[in-house]
Amino acid sequence: MREAQLIDTKADIEKILNSIRSAIIVVGPDNKIVLANRYAYKLLGANQQNLIGIKIKEFFPIEDRNILLPNIVKLTRERKEFETQAMLKRLDGSTFIALVSTNVCIWDESLIVFLIYDISGEKELERFLRRSERMAFLGRMLDDISHQIRNPVLSIGGFARRLLKEEGCKKEYVEMILESSLRLELLLSTLRSFISLPKANLELITVDKLMIHIDASIQEVAKSMGGELKVNILPDNKWNVLVDPILFEKAITAIIQNGFEAYMTSTNPKRVTFNLVSSSENERTFIVEDFGTGINPKYESMIFDPFFTTKTGHIGMGLTFAKRIIEEQEGSIYIESKLGEGTKVTITLKSDRRRPIRRKLLSNK
Repeated sequence: MREAQLIDTKADIEKILNSIRSAIIVVGPDNKIVLANRYAYKLLGANQQNLIGIKIKEFFPIEDRNILLPNIVKLTRERKEFETQAMLKRLDGSTFIALVSTNVCIWDESLIVFLIYDISGEKELERFLRRSERMAFLGRMLDDISHQIRNPVLSIGGFARRLLKEEGCKKEYVEMILESSLRLELLLSTLRSFISLPKANLELITVDKLMIHIDASIQEVAKSMGGELKVNILPDNKWNVLVDPILFEKAITAIIQNGFEAYMTSTNPKRVTFNLVSSSENERTFIVEDFGTGINPKYESMIFDPFFTTKTGHIGMGLTFAKRIIEEQEGSIYIESKLGEGTKVTITLKSDRRRPIRRKLLSNK
């Protein structure tokens, strides 16, 4: 008898619910919330004052309140339990994808217990894997197509060169054929390079070691473009960065070259800066900035698209390469530009393999 009384009060039940590391909500016959644990408050952005007593429908989008929610309640009462995925919203209006499991309360069948799990991360991973599978399939298909096209293109170029040596040929026509075949060869070569990019092999190294690795390449780009590259990174910088140095070199040289190409229709001296900013203790942010013609706003959404370019004779894959490389190193890249003033490319990389929560726990020890 005494053991039964240990959980006889609502306070005792709340203590038990608060010890469970899942969001739990108990709903009465009028669909109002009568009980919730602290994980439910945290997940829904609420507290006891603004959660208890309100209807569960407040956490469902308007379009789901008339069909989905009533079905969940109906099926739960019929089957005694139910499980589904749904879009839920917090009190601040933000949304998340949830796995919702419901049960009829064993000690009072007028009550329904909702267990809610935030599975937004899992769904995002699922979408990423699907995109990766599609990319792998497209990569194989493009590789096969480029192989089939490459031999005819090489033949066309070879015969065009022979024709140029023949007397009486229309050289201007043959030169146009040769120029087009060379462009196709370059396009195919670029495409195959993009498809065959290796998987990032991330290392935790200091920024100064990374600079030693890439310095010769980025200075060579500046020299070949007839411009000045100003590097604002101290040689004794000991900040760690998680990076694949070889692939990062490909990305940063493409970005710097793109910066110098921004002066093609500008009379300004060709100048590009390469800076390092520590945005937080967990990230390293590199900024490449030019002061050229800038990007027309109508093109800003397309600058990372494959084969998009406004420059004559260019393939338009440099920034596409850079974006793929940076994102596959768990980093991010974005561009800000003002027409007539220049462009800033911001690259952010991680500085640690550990998750933020793990770093926080270790720092508190």
